[in-house]
Amino acid sequence: MRQASVRTKNGTRSVESKQPILFEGAGSPRSKRRVFGTGGIFEKKGSTFLYISYRDVNGKLCQESTKSESLMVAENLLRDRLGKVEQGLPVAEMKKLKYEDIRKTLILDYRTRSVKILEKDKDGNPYVWGFEHLDSFFENRPVRTISTNLLYEFIEKRQSEGAKNATINRNLSLLRRMMSLARREGKLAQAPYFPMLKEDNVRKGFLTPAQFIKFRDTMPEHLRPLVTFLYFTGCRIGAALAITWSQIEFEKGRFQLRIEGNQTKNEEPILLPLPLELNEILKEIAAQGKGV
Repeated sequence: MRQASVRTKNGTRSVESKQPILFEGAGSPRSKRRVFGTGGIFEKKGSTFLYISYRDVNGKLCQESTKSESLMVAENLLRDRLGKVEQGLPVAEMKKLKYEDIRKTLILDYRTRSVKILEKDKDGNPYVWGFEHLDSFFENRPVRTISTNLLYEFIEKRQSEGAKNATINRNLSLLRRMMSLARREGKLAQAPYFPMLKEDNVRKGFLTPAQFIKFRDTMPEHLRPLVTFLYFTGCRIGAALAITWSQIEFEKGRFQLRIEGNQTKNEEPILLPLPLELNEILKEIAAQGKGV
């Protein structure tokens, strides 16, 4: 079985680095040569905290303070580090990983996949709505310290600012995506539980079809096709304005709309059968050679 050692002022005690981790008697100072690469627990001059040492995935010696005088804390931390090394995880890099790093990864992911929600701020920097709230709270924070309790603190802060549950959930979803990408790339061992809030998305004040037709007929003629499309499909106006005629298909006497993945909120492509109310409008547009 692999072993690590504990060096103290009174001598050296051996400790197993695999489960079960057991210390030998505190009153029996012994010196025991440990297997190379299995780590150790020791005291450092001038510090009251215990330290651990281990070899990373590249064989480089790493030393780390446990920030504790407890041998049990030291055991658990050493076990954690050795476990990550065995999995091939870059422990030193994971310790240095900060919020700004995973934010950059999200921007790169959105840019390479041409996700439409990626915009530019007034200074021309890549921007996603919601960054400003995450940036102000998680700025310069090591990712490994982002816990569920900290997420609850973020939620309380946003609620005190008057943010609705749906808005807070969008903020949390951005951060969860950042951490998911970091895990996928091997930069993060695990992500915390994200406490998403219940949303009240019930909308009121809908027009009946008859009321809508009456309302639409009062509008300028060039806006009627777009308004009709929005009413009968529920499509977001941003996505609707990005649609081109090449995405319209006609089959069995009915028009269908092919919405690409980069035009939808969840980034999944959709083939949407259009309501019959739109057929005549689309036929007129096609005959006139206009774009949709």
